[in-house]
Amino acid sequence: MNLDHHKPPSQEYHTFYAPYIEALNGKKISTLLLSQISDLKKMISLASPLSGDYRYAPKKWSVKQLIRHLIDSERVFIYRATCIARGDQQNLLGFSENDYAHEAQTNHLSLNDLLEELAIVRKGTILFFNNLEESAFKKMGTANGAPVSVRAILYIIIGHAEHHKSVLKDRYLSSSKQ
Repeated sequence: MNLDHHKPPSQEYHTFYAPYIEALNGKKISTLLLSQISDLKKMISLASPLSGDYRYAPKKWSVKQLIRHLIDSERVFIYRATCIARGDQQNLLGFSENDYAHEAQTNHLSLNDLLEELAIVRKGTILFFNNLEESAFKKMGTANGAPVSVRAILYIIIGHAEHHKSVLKDRYLSSSKQ
């Protein structure tokens, strides 16, 4: 399946997600989907020794919480894409990223284990989208009270990960004094 769809029009997603989708303009979606996690792992490995518990400021997420957030968010987005692709018309609920990060209890987890889990989740994401019929990408549903298409969710997943890669690079790795 060719995942390099045209950028979804604005009526296929809530304006909250516009920065994620706009940031991907002109980038090859299939390449990003495949390379993002290995790029993230490489960034973290080059920042040795970066502690998974490092926070760039008080009350900000730790590196491990940021990675857990990527995992949790991708799972939620894939659930939404699955429901919509299968014709589910109910409003799919939102989630509180800060509540999820707090409840995740990442302190006992290793950064390597979290990165491995993220890679496995991404593998499932790739297989999910690769196995969809072309017509499923245009299906519309409702998530968190707003219309969204399966195609837009693909873009949101990739744009969200790109956003957090930038946050990691700009706020965690550049200010890390470890």
